[in-house]
Amino acid sequence: MADIVNVTAKLINGYIQYTDTNGNVVANIFPSNLTVKTVTTAVSLTAADMGKDIRVTVSGTVVTLPVASTTTLPGGTFTVRNMTNNGGGVMLITVTGDSIIGSSISTSNLFMNTGATHVPGDSIVVSATGSSTWYAIGLTGTWASTS
Repeated sequence: MADIVNVTAKLINGYIQYTDTNGNVVANIFPSNLTVKTVTTAVSLTAADMGKDIRVTVSGTVVTLPVASTTTLPGGTFTVRNMTNNGGGVMLITVTGDSIIGSSISTSNLFMNTGATHVPGDSIVVSATGSSTWYAIGLTGTWASTS
């Protein structure tokens, strides 16, 4: 058995990812208490899904966030991870009237991790502000706003 050498570890949205010197993922280590929700069809998330790792495994799946101003949501976070391995895209949308903002993304109510650029494990983490806004607090991979 060969040793793995020259790897870099970084914390990404609650798990540790190890990469080699070429940027290839060697391993992902998830905490044992992480609750995973696997999604294979369109889904509307609820407050009960806060804190879960939402793993989308089918290309073209649409994930809809709940209303950001719901009293049970302010400060709550949702992690949506594209786990498709066939070049498939995932769409994250908000309900009418809400939007997603962030320092490195354009404000929109629809974001997509496209099949052309995605790597399995790409993710977006959003947090409710208590108004009509979700704030993207973590991005892995390329998520583009679309209108």
